[in-house]
Parts: sequence; structure tokens; C-alpha cells
Amino acid sequence: MLNQRHIVHEIIAHAPVTTARAAQSLALPYPEAQAVNLFLKDGAKAHYFLVVAHAGTHVDLKCLRTALHSARLSFAKPQELQEVLGLEPGAVTPLGTLADTDHRTDVVIDQSFQHRLIGVHPCTNAATLYLCTDDLVHVLAEHGVHTIFLDMSSKPCT
Repeated sequence: MLNQRHIVHEIIAHAPVTTARAAQSLALPYPEAQAVNLFLKDGAKAHYFLVVAHAGTHVDLKCLRTALHSARLSFAKPQELQEVLGLEPGAVTPLGTLADTDHRTDVVIDQSFQHRLIGVHPCTNAATLYLCTDDLVHVLAEHGVHTIFLDMSSKPCT
């Protein structure tokens, strides 16, 4: 799909990783572009958020809830991940939202990735895909996926 759209990207194959900590131990070429992905559920609305933050970032769910004007956020269950995005735990990626034909998932990306390189799984945890965040957002938008940019720095909630 990326080749068809002439989107510049690079895929680095590596041993499968199931946690952000394990991914950080890999000798990947662009550590500043490494992302961690969280699949969260707004229990009140049965709506989902796929949160993309820099690896090592502490994502405060209470602050995120406030910024997104949502009800209490919790981690979605593995069966919800499979049902909604067709993904297994450890392979969470914003590209999985392309399988959410009911558009129940919004993608929330740390604004510090905007206009920069980002590294995400290509729907498998045995590789990392690098591309410009702008291109990722464009592909998601073509499929009706709503993307939100938020500041996920460690400053207090407002």
C-alpha cells in the first residue's frame, strides 16, 4: 500500500518484541522515532483510542481523559484488540485502525511526532516501519480514521 502511494518508508525486521521495554533493547536505527502504542477504551461510549507516544513516555490516563473529553479510560482487553483492529497484543499499531471498518477507534499521536519520522509496527511485532508522521496520518485519513495530535509531555494536566 505504501509503495503504491509512493510513500517513502523503511522496514527493519527484528526479533519479535511484546513490550516497549523489549523494543528499546533492540539496536534500531532511529531511536528518537520509536513509538509506544496503547489501545484504550472509553467504557462509557464503547469507543477506542489508539495512543501513540514516544517510547519511554509516561502517558497519564487521567490527563488524556481530560484532553479527549472522554469518560474513564482503561486498557482494552486482548479480545477487543483482536475484534476491533485484528491485532495481537504486542503488535499494536495505528495501521491496525485500517481494519476498524466501523470507525470505533481514534488515533491520538503525541504532537512532538508531527512532521517528523515515526517508527511503528507494520501489524507485526517482528518489524518496525519508519515513515513520516504526515504520511501516516494521510493514509489513515484516506480510510476515514480520525487522528488527534496532543501534547503528551510530562507537564501537569490543565
